[in-house]
Amino acid sequence: MSDLIAIAQSTFGRASRMKALYFILIGCVLIVGAMGLYGVLSAGRAKEMMFDAALSLSLIVGMLTAMSSVFEIPRELKEQTAQLILTKPLGRTHFIVGKFLGVSLLCVYNVAIVCIGSALAIYMKYNSVDPNLYVGCALIAAEAVLLTAVGVMLSLLLRDAVAAVVLFLLFVIGHALHVLPVAFGGAFAVVGYILPNLYHTDFSVLLGNGISLPREVFLWAICYSVTYSIAVLGIAVAVFQRRDVA
Repeated sequence: MSDLIAIAQSTFGRASRMKALYFILIGCVLIVGAMGLYGVLSAGRAKEMMFDAALSLSLIVGMLTAMSSVFEIPRELKEQTAQLILTKPLGRTHFIVGKFLGVSLLCVYNVAIVCIGSALAIYMKYNSVDPNLYVGCALIAAEAVLLTAVGVMLSLLLRDAVAAVVLFLLFVIGHALHVLPVAFGGAFAVVGYILPNLYHTDFSVLLGNGISLPREVFLWAICYSVTYSIAVLGIAVAVFQRRDVA
């Protein structure tokens, strides 16, 4: 267990020290704040624009952070910095899970920064913040964690650059997966059970229109993300157990 925690802490610490990351996060918050300056041009809907921008930028930050997962394991194996732990009985499992937890924690951390910064910007402008913002950001963080698990698995099957492209495509397809059976026939319904169906965690339109999400729906979205992540991690561990890393 100590090895797993150490790997997660190391992964989170190294990634969180990237200076470019903080420029991106600060830029996102500034963009949200700038939306409040367009009250006239937005026909009095500047607050809604700030809300939508906050969720959209949180989603982008979460996706980009999750994408870093496809580079973590290949870099460690290339630099041969993980050879000691990989020789232990549970070393490979701890290595995979630790990498996943480290990047997942970074996803939650980054989304939280954008969320809190955006909430402060909205509060400074309107003296109130719609609680739906926090619900939306929590779902985005859950989605980013799911994408992190998929990224870890892809990094074991494909070259890192190819894995990054595939992960991005799955991100795009995942948000449109619910329309495939309608557009291409019922046969595509099966695909929705295999690929990550991000429609289960995407309620930004409803939340942006001031519609509160029922607790059961929120918990279902979180459970879907956790369950899918565990299943994908199980596959990743099984693949890595059979891989020659010498």
